[in-house]
Amino acid sequence: MSDNALMSPKPPQVLDEDDFDTLTVIDMGDAISLGQVTEDDDLHDVIIGKEQAKRLIDLLKEFADEQ
Repeated sequence: MSDNALMSPKPPQVLDEDDFDTLTVIDMGDAISLGQVTEDDDLHDVIIGKEQAKRLIDLLKEFADEQ
C-alpha cells in the first residue's frame, strides 16, 4: 500500500441502485476495492489495480452508453 493511502484515506463511496446489490468502492491508494454484500449477507470483494481500472472504465462507459 502506498504511503499516500496511509496518510489520507478516502472515505468509501457507496453506490445504490434499485433492484441491485449496493456497491462499495474504496480507494486504497495503489488499488481500488469493489465490494458487495448480497441479500444473503455474502461478501464479494475484488481488488483491482490501475491497469485493470483503466480497462474497466472503457467497458463501463460502453455499457452506460448502450441504448
